[in-house]
Amino acid sequence: MNDSSQEDHKDIFDFEDGQILGEINVSQGRRFLGVLSFGGACVLLLVCAINLPGLPAANRFLLALAAGGAGALGWKLRLATEAHLVLTPTELRSSTGEVLALLDDIIRVDKGMLALKPSNGFALRMRSKGALSWHPGLWTRWGRRVYVGGVTRAAETRPVADMIAILVAKRDLEG
Repeated sequence: MNDSSQEDHKDIFDFEDGQILGEINVSQGRRFLGVLSFGGACVLLLVCAINLPGLPAANRFLLALAAGGAGALGWKLRLATEAHLVLTPTELRSSTGEVLALLDDIIRVDKGMLALKPSNGFALRMRSKGALSWHPGLWTRWGRRVYVGGVTRAAETRPVADMIAILVAKRDLEG
């Protein structure tokens, strides 16, 4: 290549600020099945608490409490999975505006078969600790790790994980 063609060549990693590089949406079937499972557990536990003969009052209370917990988890899953995730050149964020991870803070992307990660997802290892945040089925931040996945679509999650890994590797090579 001559010098003029190299000057005209644009780096494929020259992104505009705020440009969306990828999105991770929720699989509506998985979302429905997850909420239905928690709702079913809630109803089943309530029916057991009410209808089991000879059950002590303390045990009825515990079953009712477990039913309330299952119902609350189902509701939290429903609310959390109304959002989707967006990857930009500088961050991975929720459609609600909450920043999951700044790309400059990411050390590594764990996405292998044996990695500790959610279903259809990946894990990010961060340089600094973030505030605990739990959005079941979509993402969780716990200490220096961010877990993405659960009820997400694998066809969208894998390319976003690969793009993050590429951007982190590029950043590390440039020093």
